[in-house]
Amino acid sequence: MKDINKKPVIITLCICVACFFICIAIIAVVCGFKIVVAKLNSEVVKEQVDDSDYDESFDEYEYPVEIYPDDDNYEKRETESTSVDNNANVTRLSHQILKDNMYIDSISLFIPDGWNARATTEYRVCGSHPLQSTVEISSDRGDCGVIVLTPFTYLDKVMGETKSNNYEETMMLDYMTSLKYHNASDFTDYYLNSLGYNWVECNSYPVDEAMIAGLTAKLPSEAEKIKNSLKREFASNEAYGNVDVDYTTEYEGTISKKIGIISNGNGSIYAKTYCVGELCGAGISGYMMAPGASFPIDYKYDYWSHKGVSIFWASNQETFNENEELAQFIIDNVATTKMYQQIEQEMLNVMIPLVKSGQQDVANYAQQCIQSVQSNFNGTNDRVMQEWDDYLLDQDRYQASDGTQIIVPTEAEYVYYNGNEVIWADNASFDPGAGYEQVN
Repeated sequence: MKDINKKPVIITLCICVACFFICIAIIAVVCGFKIVVAKLNSEVVKEQVDDSDYDESFDEYEYPVEIYPDDDNYEKRETESTSVDNNANVTRLSHQILKDNMYIDSISLFIPDGWNARATTEYRVCGSHPLQSTVEISSDRGDCGVIVLTPFTYLDKVMGETKSNNYEETMMLDYMTSLKYHNASDFTDYYLNSLGYNWVECNSYPVDEAMIAGLTAKLPSEAEKIKNSLKREFASNEAYGNVDVDYTTEYEGTISKKIGIISNGNGSIYAKTYCVGELCGAGISGYMMAPGASFPIDYKYDYWSHKGVSIFWASNQETFNENEELAQFIIDNVATTKMYQQIEQEMLNVMIPLVKSGQQDVANYAQQCIQSVQSNFNGTNDRVMQEWDDYLLDQDRYQASDGTQIIVPTEAEYVYYNGNEVIWADNASFDPGAGYEQVN
């Protein structure tokens, strides 16, 4: 027994001990991984539970937005304190630029501190507005907000008994979107329906006839242009042969303002809507003569547009009344940026000929236009987006020394602007601080 070699035994024992500890280590790692995964899952569940705290009726307005200030001193101004006269009623709003889902610096606006805003832009087939944006703004408490839809033009084409549908259709040959004609009131309801809302009750406010006359004054000449274009197109088509026809023009200007209660089936909110609409068109009626027969002709070609839609909503009537004046200021000062306008113009200049000749895909070139303007953009001027602003009542319009146009309620007695912020007060003793100019 003393002659037995102990070395292999010792080696075997060492290997067994090492395997034992390795197994323990593997078990510990696996258990630890399971604990980590369980912890992560609990965090996810906790976040999901926390998200349910939002009011279901308004969660569509709670999207966070990334703000892109238009100058480098934005953060500094946001943190600077300003002396305020405690006896004055002061409203303070910051100028901000919204970058939309296409990464365009598209919307310029003023919003109160703490409020949320976002802009969503989509490419549309249209001979005047190839881009259309929706601006959504909501209060810090989520109890009120504003929606602004930028202008758009449709084509209502009628041939005999075949009429445009009550839903949108893309017409690439005409480079237009087709939709049955809606006046301002009807389009307001159409847009609310697209958001999932219907009026529960509402009051339509009458519009002064002078406002309608001012809106309509330019339309006859526009309708005449469409009629002349129709004449040229019809006369150039030899297939029509001999004809005996009459040409007519059609035009209408409408303005709609409604206040009431809207519902999406899950709850009701108070709302005020505003829309301006225009219709310009031409028609041809009569007969085409052929040997021994004649065929009736009944053809209309109507362009109509809404010049922007605004909606102010609030969770209850008290909140509605408290924020109505502020909401109107926000709406009146929404603007599309010069970058946005240049992209639209580039699309109109190049895309329509390409579409009609079939040389290039429309969607691909839309992205090229966006990237081209973004890379070479030097413009800084913004334009107030709404085309209805001259028809609104109970407001004053001022121009700052840098050319910025500011629209405020008539109750705003003292208005100050520093290139980024607007302040209005009802007390002459209020001091807005250094850097502000009084614009009224």
